[in-house]
Amino acid sequence: MIKYIGQHIFDFISRFRNDIYIVNKDTDKKHKISTSTNSLDATIDGASVSGVRLLRESQTDPVFDFNVGRAYLNIKDDTGGGNPNMSLTTGANIASGTSITFTKGRISGGSIVAGQDDDVINTIGYKSYNDAVEALTFAQVQAQIADASDTDEAGKYTIQVATSNGTTSSLRNALYAEGSPSADDVDVTVGHGTTSIVTVPGFISIGGHTINDIDVAGEFVDSDEHLMTAAAIDDRINAAGGGSSVTADPFSTTVIKILPNQFVINDDAGRPLFVEDDTSNTLGVRCFGTTDEMYAWQKLPTGYKATHVQVHASASTSSAVTARSYNYQTGADNAVSETTGDLNANIDITDIPSSATQDLVIKVAPASGSTIIFGATVTIATI
Repeated sequence: MIKYIGQHIFDFISRFRNDIYIVNKDTDKKHKISTSTNSLDATIDGASVSGVRLLRESQTDPVFDFNVGRAYLNIKDDTGGGNPNMSLTTGANIASGTSITFTKGRISGGSIVAGQDDDVINTIGYKSYNDAVEALTFAQVQAQIADASDTDEAGKYTIQVATSNGTTSSLRNALYAEGSPSADDVDVTVGHGTTSIVTVPGFISIGGHTINDIDVAGEFVDSDEHLMTAAAIDDRINAAGGGSSVTADPFSTTVIKILPNQFVINDDAGRPLFVEDDTSNTLGVRCFGTTDEMYAWQKLPTGYKATHVQVHASASTSSAVTARSYNYQTGADNAVSETTGDLNANIDITDIPSSATQDLVIKVAPASGSTIIFGATVTIATI
Protein backbone atom coordinates (compact mmCIF):
# COMPACT_ATOMS: atom_id res chain seq x y z
CA MET A 1 0.00 0.00 0.00
CA ILE A 2 1.39 3.41 -1.01
CA LYS A 3 0.61 6.16 1.49
CA TYR A 4 2.62 9.21 0.41
CA ILE A 5 3.14 10.56 -3.09
CA GLY A 6 3.80 14.29 -3.01
CA GLN A 7 1.10 15.77 -0.83
CA HIS A 8 -1.57 13.19 -1.72
CA ILE A 9 -2.54 10.38 0.63
CA PHE A 10 -3.81 7.05 -0.73
CA ASP A 11 -5.17 4.49 1.73
CA PHE A 12 -5.97 1.95 -0.95
CA ILE A 13 -4.06 -0.13 -3.45
CA SER A 14 -3.08 1.97 -6.46
CA ARG A 15 -1.88 1.03 -9.93
CA PHE A 16 0.06 3.36 -12.23
CA ARG A 17 0.19 2.51 -15.95
CA ASN A 18 2.65 5.30 -16.82
CA ASP A 19 6.06 6.30 -15.54
CA ILE A 20 6.35 7.78 -12.07
CA TYR A 21 8.63 10.78 -11.59
CA ILE A 22 9.98 11.73 -8.19
CA VAL A 23 11.34 15.31 -8.14
CA ASN A 24 13.84 16.58 -5.58
CA LYS A 25 12.45 19.81 -4.15
CA ASP A 26 15.91 21.30 -3.65
CA THR A 27 17.71 20.38 -6.89
CA ASP A 28 14.74 19.77 -9.21
CA LYS A 29 16.34 16.45 -10.21
CA LYS A 30 13.74 14.07 -11.64
CA HIS A 31 14.15 10.37 -10.89
CA LYS A 32 11.96 8.01 -12.91
CA ILE A 33 10.41 4.66 -12.01
CA SER A 34 9.15 2.74 -15.01
CA THR A 35 8.55 -0.81 -16.20
CA SER A 36 9.97 -2.83 -19.06
CA THR A 37 8.76 -6.27 -20.16
CA ASN A 38 9.80 -8.14 -17.03
CA SER A 39 11.58 -5.55 -14.96
CA LEU A 40 11.11 -2.51 -12.74
CA ASP A 41 13.54 0.20 -13.83
CA ALA A 42 14.78 3.10 -11.72
CA THR A 43 16.47 5.88 -13.71
CA ILE A 44 18.58 8.37 -11.74
CA ASP A 45 18.80 11.91 -13.07
CA GLY A 46 22.26 13.46 -13.20
CA ALA A 47 25.71 12.76 -14.65
CA SER A 48 27.43 12.96 -11.28
CA VAL A 49 27.72 10.01 -8.91
CA SER A 50 24.21 8.97 -7.98
CA GLY A 51 22.65 5.99 -6.32
CA VAL A 52 19.74 4.20 -4.76
CA ARG A 53 19.89 4.32 -0.98
CA LEU A 54 17.91 2.51 1.72
CA LEU A 55 18.14 4.08 5.16
CA ARG A 56 16.94 3.21 8.62
CA GLU A 57 14.69 5.74 10.28
CA SER A 58 16.73 8.48 11.99
CA GLN A 59 19.89 7.36 10.16
CA THR A 60 21.48 9.61 7.53
CA ASP A 61 24.30 7.21 6.61
CA PRO A 62 22.97 4.56 4.17
CA VAL A 63 22.50 0.98 5.29
CA PHE A 64 22.26 -0.12 1.66
CA ASP A 65 23.81 2.09 -1.03
CA PHE A 66 23.76 0.97 -4.68
CA ASN A 67 25.70 3.46 -6.78
CA VAL A 68 24.25 3.43 -10.28
CA GLY A 69 26.92 5.55 -11.95
CA ARG A 70 29.77 3.25 -11.03
CA ALA A 71 28.00 -0.03 -10.25
CA TYR A 72 29.07 0.37 -6.63
CA LEU A 73 27.46 -1.63 -3.85
CA ASN A 74 27.83 -0.61 -0.24
CA ILE A 75 26.15 -2.54 2.56
CA LYS A 76 26.75 -1.19 6.04
CA ASP A 77 25.83 -2.07 9.60
CA ASP A 78 27.11 0.02 12.47
CA THR A 79 24.60 -1.06 15.10
CA GLY A 80 26.88 -3.74 16.55
CA GLY A 81 24.77 -6.66 15.44
CA GLY A 82 27.58 -8.54 13.70
CA ASN A 83 26.06 -7.87 10.29
CA PRO A 84 25.96 -7.52 7.33
CA ASN A 85 26.02 -11.10 6.17
CA MET A 86 25.71 -12.51 2.68
CA SER A 87 24.29 -15.96 2.03
CA LEU A 88 23.75 -17.74 -1.28
CA THR A 89 21.39 -20.71 -1.02
CA THR A 90 20.13 -23.14 -3.62
CA GLY A 91 17.49 -25.75 -3.00
CA ALA A 92 17.54 -27.34 -6.43
CA ASN A 93 17.79 -31.13 -6.41
CA ILE A 94 20.84 -31.14 -8.71
CA ALA A 95 24.58 -31.68 -8.33
CA SER A 96 25.66 -28.10 -9.07
CA GLY A 97 25.55 -25.40 -6.41
CA THR A 98 25.75 -21.64 -6.07
CA SER A 99 28.56 -19.69 -7.72
CA ILE A 100 30.08 -16.24 -7.93
CA THR A 101 31.86 -15.21 -11.14
CA PHE A 102 34.04 -12.13 -11.51
CA THR A 103 34.42 -11.13 -15.16
CA LYS A 104 36.97 -8.65 -16.46
CA GLY A 105 36.48 -7.33 -20.00
CA ARG A 106 38.36 -4.57 -21.78
CA ILE A 107 35.75 -2.55 -23.74
CA SER A 108 36.69 -0.17 -26.54
CA GLY A 109 34.20 1.37 -28.94
CA GLY A 110 31.41 -0.63 -27.35
CA SER A 111 33.08 -4.01 -28.03
CA ILE A 112 35.21 -6.40 -26.02
CA VAL A 113 38.87 -6.19 -27.03
CA ALA A 114 41.86 -8.45 -26.32
CA GLY A 115 42.89 -9.06 -22.74
CA GLN A 116 46.50 -8.31 -21.78
CA ASP A 117 49.12 -10.10 -19.70
CA ASP A 118 48.96 -9.05 -16.01
CA ASP A 119 45.38 -7.72 -16.30
CA VAL A 120 43.78 -7.77 -12.83
CA ILE A 121 40.48 -9.67 -12.97
CA ASN A 122 39.42 -9.22 -9.37
CA THR A 123 40.78 -8.04 -6.03
CA ILE A 124 39.17 -8.70 -2.66
CA GLY A 125 40.61 -6.67 0.22
CA TYR A 126 40.09 -7.04 3.95
CA LYS A 127 40.35 -3.66 5.69
CA SER A 128 40.26 -2.54 9.28
CA TYR A 129 41.89 0.01 11.57
CA ASN A 130 45.13 -0.14 13.53
CA ASP A 131 45.51 1.20 17.07
CA ALA A 132 46.16 4.68 15.62
CA VAL A 133 42.72 4.50 13.95
CA GLU A 134 44.33 4.35 10.50
CA ALA A 135 42.60 2.33 7.78
CA LEU A 136 44.78 -0.53 6.52
CA THR A 137 44.35 -3.52 4.24
CA PHE A 138 45.35 -6.48 6.42
CA ALA A 139 44.79 -9.18 3.80
CA GLN A 140 44.03 -9.39 0.10
CA VAL A 141 43.40 -11.93 -2.65
CA GLN A 142 43.86 -11.15 -6.31
CA ALA A 143 43.31 -12.97 -9.61
CA GLN A 144 45.21 -11.95 -12.74
CA ILE A 145 45.95 -12.97 -16.30
CA ALA A 146 49.48 -14.38 -16.48
CA ASP A 147 49.42 -15.03 -20.22
CA ALA A 148 46.57 -13.94 -22.49
CA SER A 149 47.83 -15.81 -25.59
CA ASP A 150 45.09 -17.66 -27.46
CA THR A 151 45.18 -21.43 -26.65
CA ASP A 152 48.07 -20.78 -24.23
CA GLU A 153 46.12 -18.91 -21.57
CA ALA A 154 47.46 -19.01 -18.03
CA GLY A 155 46.37 -17.34 -14.80
CA LYS A 156 47.91 -16.37 -11.51
CA TYR A 157 46.43 -16.06 -8.04
CA THR A 158 47.88 -14.29 -5.03
CA ILE A 159 46.96 -14.39 -1.36
CA GLN A 160 48.61 -11.57 0.60
CA VAL A 161 48.75 -10.54 4.25
CA ALA A 162 50.17 -7.45 5.90
CA THR A 163 53.60 -7.82 7.45
CA SER A 164 56.00 -5.28 8.94
CA ASN A 165 59.79 -4.86 8.97
CA GLY A 166 59.50 -3.01 12.27
CA THR A 167 58.78 0.40 10.78
CA THR A 168 56.53 -0.08 7.74
CA SER A 169 53.72 -2.52 7.01
CA SER A 170 53.21 -3.87 3.48
CA LEU A 171 51.18 -6.56 1.80
CA ARG A 172 53.37 -9.60 1.11
CA ASN A 173 52.62 -12.85 -0.67
CA ALA A 174 51.49 -15.67 1.59
CA LEU A 175 50.73 -17.85 -1.43
CA TYR A 176 51.45 -17.22 -5.10
CA ALA A 177 50.31 -19.65 -7.80
CA GLU A 178 51.00 -19.22 -11.53
CA GLY A 179 49.99 -21.50 -14.37
CA SER A 180 52.30 -22.29 -17.27
CA PRO A 181 51.35 -21.33 -20.83
CA SER A 182 53.16 -24.37 -22.24
CA ALA A 183 54.14 -26.99 -19.62
CA ASP A 184 50.65 -27.68 -18.22
CA ASP A 185 51.84 -27.23 -14.64
CA VAL A 186 51.38 -24.75 -11.80
CA ASP A 187 54.26 -23.16 -9.88
CA VAL A 188 53.45 -22.31 -6.26
CA THR A 189 55.45 -20.16 -3.84
CA VAL A 190 54.48 -20.22 -0.16
CA GLY A 191 55.63 -17.62 2.36
CA HIS A 192 57.70 -14.44 2.06
CA GLY A 193 61.34 -13.97 3.03
CA THR A 194 64.08 -16.42 4.01
CA THR A 195 62.98 -16.41 7.67
CA SER A 196 59.37 -17.35 6.94
CA ILE A 197 58.15 -20.68 8.30
CA VAL A 198 55.75 -22.97 6.45
CA THR A 199 54.08 -25.51 8.74
CA VAL A 200 52.62 -28.75 7.41
CA PRO A 201 50.75 -30.55 10.20
CA GLY A 202 50.24 -33.77 8.23
CA PHE A 203 51.98 -35.56 5.35
CA ILE A 204 53.75 -34.31 2.23
CA SER A 205 53.47 -36.52 -0.84
CA ILE A 206 56.49 -36.44 -3.19
CA GLY A 207 56.62 -38.77 -6.17
CA GLY A 208 54.12 -41.13 -4.56
CA HIS A 209 56.02 -41.23 -1.24
CA THR A 210 54.62 -39.62 1.91
CA ILE A 211 56.80 -37.71 4.37
CA ASN A 212 55.57 -36.47 7.72
CA ASP A 213 58.68 -35.51 9.71
CA ILE A 214 62.34 -34.46 9.49
CA ASP A 215 64.81 -35.86 12.00
CA VAL A 216 67.27 -33.27 13.32
CA ALA A 217 70.49 -33.67 15.33
CA GLY A 218 70.11 -36.25 18.09
CA GLU A 219 67.02 -37.82 16.51
CA PHE A 220 66.60 -40.99 14.48
CA VAL A 221 63.44 -42.82 13.51
CA ASP A 222 63.76 -45.91 11.32
CA SER A 223 60.87 -44.98 9.02
CA ASP A 224 60.39 -44.35 5.30
CA GLU A 225 58.17 -41.42 6.28
CA HIS A 226 61.09 -39.47 7.81
CA LEU A 227 63.89 -37.42 6.25
CA MET A 228 67.16 -36.54 8.02
CA THR A 229 69.13 -33.28 8.23
CA ALA A 230 72.90 -33.27 7.65
CA ALA A 231 73.49 -33.03 11.40
CA ALA A 232 71.22 -36.03 12.04
CA ILE A 233 73.02 -38.05 9.36
CA ASP A 234 76.40 -37.15 10.87
CA ASP A 235 75.21 -38.19 14.33
CA ARG A 236 73.93 -41.49 12.97
CA ILE A 237 77.21 -42.24 11.16
CA ASN A 238 79.21 -41.44 14.28
CA ALA A 239 76.95 -43.66 16.38
CA ALA A 240 77.33 -46.54 13.92
CA GLY A 241 81.12 -46.08 14.04
CA GLY A 242 81.28 -46.44 17.78
CA GLY A 243 81.28 -42.74 18.51
CA SER A 244 84.34 -41.82 16.40
CA SER A 245 84.20 -39.66 13.31
CA VAL A 246 84.00 -41.73 10.14
CA THR A 247 85.37 -40.50 6.81
CA ALA A 248 85.29 -42.08 3.38
CA ASP A 249 88.20 -44.51 3.82
CA PRO A 250 90.99 -44.12 2.83
CA PHE A 251 90.45 -40.36 2.54
CA SER A 252 90.41 -37.65 5.14
CA THR A 253 89.63 -34.13 4.11
CA THR A 254 93.33 -33.15 3.99
CA VAL A 255 95.55 -36.23 3.56
CA ILE A 256 95.64 -39.50 1.62
CA LYS A 257 97.93 -42.25 2.91
CA ILE A 258 99.66 -44.51 0.37
CA LEU A 259 100.88 -47.84 1.79
CA PRO A 260 103.86 -49.87 0.47
CA ASN A 261 101.64 -52.52 -1.14
CA GLN A 262 100.30 -49.89 -3.56
CA PHE A 263 103.68 -49.60 -5.32
CA VAL A 264 104.26 -51.75 -8.43
CA ILE A 265 107.66 -52.36 -10.10
CA ASN A 266 108.21 -51.47 -13.75
CA ASP A 267 109.28 -53.96 -16.42
CA ASP A 268 112.98 -53.06 -16.69
CA ALA A 269 114.44 -55.93 -14.66
CA GLY A 270 111.49 -58.26 -14.56
CA ARG A 271 111.74 -58.79 -10.83
CA PRO A 272 109.04 -57.92 -8.29
CA LEU A 273 109.29 -55.56 -5.38
CA PHE A 274 110.63 -57.17 -2.26
CA VAL A 275 109.26 -56.78 1.25
CA GLU A 276 112.24 -55.65 3.29
CA ASP A 277 112.04 -57.22 6.75
CA ASP A 278 115.74 -57.75 7.58
CA THR A 279 115.92 -54.67 9.76
CA SER A 280 114.48 -55.18 13.24
CA ASN A 281 111.10 -53.54 13.79
CA THR A 282 111.07 -52.03 10.29
CA LEU A 283 109.04 -52.98 7.23
CA GLY A 284 108.85 -51.58 3.71
CA VAL A 285 109.49 -52.44 0.07
CA ARG A 286 112.64 -52.15 -2.09
CA CYS A 287 113.76 -52.70 -5.67
CA PHE A 288 116.09 -55.41 -6.99
CA GLY A 289 118.55 -53.15 -8.84
CA THR A 290 119.69 -49.56 -9.25
CA THR A 291 117.69 -48.97 -12.46
CA ASP A 292 114.34 -50.23 -11.19
CA GLU A 293 111.40 -47.81 -10.87
CA MET A 294 108.14 -48.24 -9.01
CA TYR A 295 104.68 -46.64 -9.42
CA ALA A 296 101.71 -46.03 -7.14
CA TRP A 297 98.31 -45.04 -8.52
CA GLN A 298 95.90 -43.16 -6.26
CA LYS A 299 92.28 -42.14 -6.86
CA LEU A 300 91.52 -38.55 -5.86
CA PRO A 301 88.22 -37.83 -4.09
CA THR A 302 85.63 -35.90 -6.06
CA GLY A 303 85.88 -32.14 -5.54
CA TYR A 304 89.51 -32.30 -4.38
CA LYS A 305 92.97 -31.71 -5.87
CA ALA A 306 96.42 -33.08 -4.98
CA THR A 307 98.76 -30.25 -3.89
CA HIS A 308 101.76 -32.00 -2.26
CA VAL A 309 103.44 -35.43 -2.39
CA GLN A 310 105.94 -36.84 0.12
CA VAL A 311 107.49 -40.33 -0.28
CA HIS A 312 108.83 -41.68 3.00
CA ALA A 313 112.06 -43.70 2.60
CA SER A 314 115.26 -44.83 4.33
CA ALA A 315 117.31 -42.42 2.19
CA SER A 316 116.72 -38.90 0.87
CA THR A 317 117.73 -39.49 -2.73
CA SER A 318 117.48 -36.36 -4.86
CA SER A 319 115.03 -36.14 -7.81
CA ALA A 320 113.79 -39.65 -7.07
CA VAL A 321 110.06 -38.75 -6.97
CA THR A 322 107.85 -37.66 -9.88
CA ALA A 323 104.13 -36.76 -9.51
CA ARG A 324 101.90 -36.89 -12.58
CA SER A 325 98.23 -36.86 -13.50
CA TYR A 326 96.70 -40.12 -14.69
CA ASN A 327 93.75 -40.92 -16.96
CA TYR A 328 92.40 -44.34 -16.07
CA GLN A 329 90.60 -44.68 -19.40
CA THR A 330 93.52 -43.90 -21.74
CA GLY A 331 96.62 -44.31 -19.55
CA ALA A 332 97.72 -40.75 -20.37
CA ASP A 333 99.94 -39.18 -17.70
CA ASN A 334 100.65 -35.76 -19.22
CA ALA A 335 97.44 -33.74 -18.82
CA VAL A 336 99.14 -31.78 -15.99
CA SER A 337 102.83 -30.86 -15.94
CA GLU A 338 104.83 -33.33 -13.85
CA THR A 339 106.71 -32.30 -10.71
CA THR A 340 109.99 -33.87 -9.49
CA GLY A 341 111.48 -33.85 -6.00
CA ASP A 342 113.53 -35.70 -3.40
CA LEU A 343 112.66 -38.66 -1.23
CA ASN A 344 111.35 -37.55 2.22
CA ALA A 345 110.69 -34.01 0.94
CA ASN A 346 107.16 -32.60 1.03
CA ILE A 347 107.05 -31.66 -2.65
CA ASP A 348 104.78 -28.79 -3.73
CA ILE A 349 103.49 -30.25 -6.98
CA THR A 350 101.55 -28.70 -9.83
CA ASP A 351 97.99 -29.07 -8.60
CA ILE A 352 96.23 -32.12 -10.01
CA PRO A 353 92.44 -31.69 -9.73
CA SER A 354 90.21 -34.73 -9.69
CA SER A 355 87.76 -35.28 -12.51
CA ALA A 356 85.68 -38.09 -13.96
CA THR A 357 88.86 -39.54 -15.53
CA GLN A 358 91.80 -37.79 -13.81
CA ASP A 359 93.65 -39.04 -10.75
CA LEU A 360 97.29 -39.28 -9.49
CA VAL A 361 100.30 -41.52 -10.21
CA ILE A 362 103.60 -41.32 -8.26
CA LYS A 363 106.85 -42.60 -9.78
CA VAL A 364 109.80 -43.51 -7.49
CA ALA A 365 113.31 -44.15 -8.83
CA PRO A 366 115.45 -44.87 -5.71
CA ALA A 367 118.64 -45.64 -7.75
CA SER A 368 119.53 -48.28 -5.16
CA GLY A 369 118.47 -51.78 -4.31
CA SER A 370 118.82 -51.07 -0.61
CA THR A 371 116.64 -47.97 -0.21
CA ILE A 372 113.45 -48.93 1.61
CA ILE A 373 110.16 -47.25 0.71
CA PHE A 374 107.79 -47.01 3.70
CA GLY A 375 104.87 -45.27 2.00
CA ALA A 376 103.74 -41.83 0.86
CA THR A 377 101.54 -38.92 1.91
CA VAL A 378 99.41 -36.95 -0.54
CA THR A 379 98.07 -33.60 0.63
CA ILE A 380 94.69 -32.67 -0.83
CA ALA A 381 92.51 -29.57 -0.80
CA THR A 382 89.11 -28.65 -2.14
CA ILE A 383 89.03 -27.42 -5.72
